[in-house]
Amino acid sequence: MWAVLLPEITKAGNDPAYVSRIINPVLDEFINSRPLLFRRLARWGKKKGAQDLVMVSKSAATIAQLMFAFLFIQYILLAVAIFGR
Repeated sequence: MWAVLLPEITKAGNDPAYVSRIINPVLDEFINSRPLLFRRLARWGKKKGAQDLVMVSKSAATIAQLMFAFLFIQYILLAVAIFGR
């Protein structure tokens, strides 16, 4: 999609609403094809993303920090399991 869409939206003189007219129906179709709980989560994410442009970066940073914390806890529990006899 991006290989076709990117050259089109970067053309000089394009209407700024052009992108949303193309992408929004595609996103809506994708969201509607998901199961109910994922659909609700995707709609929430789309709404939140429209309000906050850096939401994906912030979410990725938060998830990375949580993964590091869980990995650290896993190493501690592994050490207890091995050396705790």
